[in-house]
Amino acid sequence: MIDQRAIFEMHRLAHEGLSVRKIAKTLGISRQTTSKYLADPAPPRPRRPRPSQLDPFKDAITHMLEIDSKVSAVILRQRLAEQGFTGGLTIVRQYLTRVRQASAQKRAFIRFESAPGEQCQIDWGHFGSIGYGDTQRKLYCLAVIECHSRLLYLEFTHSQRQETLHRCLLQAFRFFQGTPKELVHDNMLTAVLERQGPLVRFNEANVRVHTTTGQPPIQRFDPKAMRSLPELLPDCRDTTQVKVHTDFSIRFDGNTYTVPPWLIGKTMTVKADHHQVTCYFKDKPVATHFRCWQRKQRIELPQHREAAHKHHRCSWYSPEVAALLALGETAKRYLEHLATTNEPLKKQVKKLLALKDEYGAYALLDAMQRATLHQAFGAHYIENILYQEMTPQRQPPTVRLKQPHLNQIRLEEPVLADYDAFVLKRTRV
Repeated sequence: MIDQRAIFEMHRLAHEGLSVRKIAKTLGISRQTTSKYLADPAPPRPRRPRPSQLDPFKDAITHMLEIDSKVSAVILRQRLAEQGFTGGLTIVRQYLTRVRQASAQKRAFIRFESAPGEQCQIDWGHFGSIGYGDTQRKLYCLAVIECHSRLLYLEFTHSQRQETLHRCLLQAFRFFQGTPKELVHDNMLTAVLERQGPLVRFNEANVRVHTTTGQPPIQRFDPKAMRSLPELLPDCRDTTQVKVHTDFSIRFDGNTYTVPPWLIGKTMTVKADHHQVTCYFKDKPVATHFRCWQRKQRIELPQHREAAHKHHRCSWYSPEVAALLALGETAKRYLEHLATTNEPLKKQVKKLLALKDEYGAYALLDAMQRATLHQAFGAHYIENILYQEMTPQRQPPTVRLKQPHLNQIRLEEPVLADYDAFVLKRTRV
C-alpha cells in the first residue's frame, strides 16, 4: 500500500518535470500505480464485501418465506436460532425488508367515479386515547364519504376496530390537536366534536378545490340525488353471543354485567351502543346496563343479586336437600362442597337421592367420604365409585300413585344413632 510520503514525492517529482517512467523508476513503483496517484492523490479504497451472519441461513429464510411470505422477523429469528443462528433481531429485520422490497409487485388500480347519491365509503381514523380510571380507550373517528361530491360526515366513536386512516380525516380534524386536555372526557369531548364537526365540514372540507375533480365538493353536490333515510334504520350496535356464568353475569368488552340468575348456563345476545348494554334472551330484553368504558369492572343491578340470594335459599330449603341432609354430617359436608361447583345443585341432589335408593344410604355415605378425600364433588363421581365397588340393592319397585306430586314426597332418613342414645339413656334410668 502506498503511503502519503510516497504520494507527495510523486507529485514533487512531477512538478519538477520528470516523466511517469522516471518517477516510477526513482521510487521503485510501477508506472500504472504512479499514473493512478498522479491523477488522484486520494483514490477511493475498494471495499471488500464482508460476510454476513445470515449468509449460511439465506436458503432456510427463502424456504420459510415460501411457506409464509408474511412471517414476522421475531418468529423467523426463533426458527433460525434453532439451526444455530446467534445474530440479533435487527439484522433479520433489515434483511427481510430488502427481500420484500425486491419482490414487491406493483398493483394496478382502476379509478371509478359514481354518480351523486349512488355510493358512499366508510373509513376509520385513530385520534389517540381517552382515560377512564386506570383504563385507556382508543378513540376512532368514523367518516362517511359520499363519492363524487366528496362530502364528509364525521362521527367519533370508541370502537376497538382498527382500519386504514383516510388522509382527509387528518386534514379535516386539525382542530382536534388543539383540544384542551381537560376536555378529553366522554361527554365533554363529544359535545366539542359535535359543535366543531359541522364547522369543519362546511367551512373547510366542502369549499376546498379537490385535486381530482378540480372543483369544490359543494359545486358537485346534487341535492336531488339524495334520498331520505328509511323509517326503520338498521341496528348498528355491537352485537355478540355470550354465555351466562355461575355468578349470574356475562363477559363483554373486558367487563362483567349481571343478568337474572335463572339464565345461568344459557346463551344470550348482547347489543351495545356508546351508552347502554342490553342483554336479550330469545329476542326479549332481560337486562339493561349503562356501558362502562373501564375494564375488569363488575356492573351489577341490586335486583339481580337479590334474586340470586333468593334462588340460593330456595335451593337449600327444598325437600330433596332436606332428605339428603338427614343422612348426617358426611352428606352435609359433601353437599356444601357440591354447592361451590358449576354443577346445578337441584339436579345433583336428585341424582344422589336416586343413587341412595339404588345402593343404600350406607354405601352412598361411604362413597361420599372417598370422593371428599380426592376433592371429587359431583354426582357422577359418586355414581362411578358405587358402580365399581358396590352392588345395587334388590328392592321391589316403589308404588306409583296417580297424583304425580305425591310421588315426589321424600321422608327423612331415620338416624339410628338417635335411637341408640335413647335406648342407652332409658337403660341407665
